[in-house]
Amino acid sequence: MTTMSTAANTNAAQTFVCALSGQSPVDDAVATPSGYICSRKLLLAKLSENGGVDPFDGSTNPASLDESALVALTAGPAAAPPRAPSSSSLPSLLSALQGEFDAVLLELYDARTALDATRRELSSALYQNDAAVRVVARVARERDEARAQLGEYLRSGAVAGA
Repeated sequence: MTTMSTAANTNAAQTFVCALSGQSPVDDAVATPSGYICSRKLLLAKLSENGGVDPFDGSTNPASLDESALVALTAGPAAAPPRAPSSSSLPSLLSALQGEFDAVLLELYDARTALDATRRELSSALYQNDAAVRVVARVARERDEARAQLGEYLRSGAVAGA
């Protein structure tokens, strides 16, 4: 049994490598019955060139292959496209890392700015709430004092009138 041509057969981001071109398939990837992964477009072109014969079947009597025998493959949404070959040199890797670092710092700055603005809004809302509670407590205390004075006045008026 032949092995499948995959870049990674782990739980990491899945990327496929076309067995015909050696590149990551741009369009949808398909698996052949013989176990190879190819770009659908390239494989269909290859099948039309060689009369519908499986290009990976090395036997003396190769089996015919049609589009209905192909299995469509999809990579997970977390699959990132592979980096260009220019990213294999040290200076290009350093510049890519610098770009990622700058992006992370910018995101951190934006997050801290938003946090500071939210903190100021929360502080203002808490001060307003505290002031409202103090006003309500003062008004309630004045109401109780007014009731007490009214009660005293009514009792003193009732005693004076008797």
